[in-house]
Amino acid sequence: MTMIDRVRDEPGYFELARSIFTGKLGWVSWTIYITQIVLFIAGVYAAWQFFGATEVLPAIKWGFSASVLLLYALIMKTALGPMMLTNRILKVLERSERAD
Repeated sequence: MTMIDRVRDEPGYFELARSIFTGKLGWVSWTIYITQIVLFIAGVYAAWQFFGATEVLPAIKWGFSASVLLLYALIMKTALGPMMLTNRILKVLERSERAD
């Protein structure tokens, strides 16, 4: 098997992204993803209220809420990256065991 054939066998980014929602820990990924979507929507709503506020105290309240919600949604989204890397390593190990 040549090096080019090995590269062609590598799973693509979207295949890896879909793979985190399957398997024994797929429910964890679904929970993180749904929670991230809810936090993002709440953050956008809070940002909308922030930009519409005419007084200082509501603007601070909505602005702080928007920033915390949006940052937390971003942090949860980046938590899915290591899962993709773990799945990729497991697939490579599985492939190397089959090759031997």
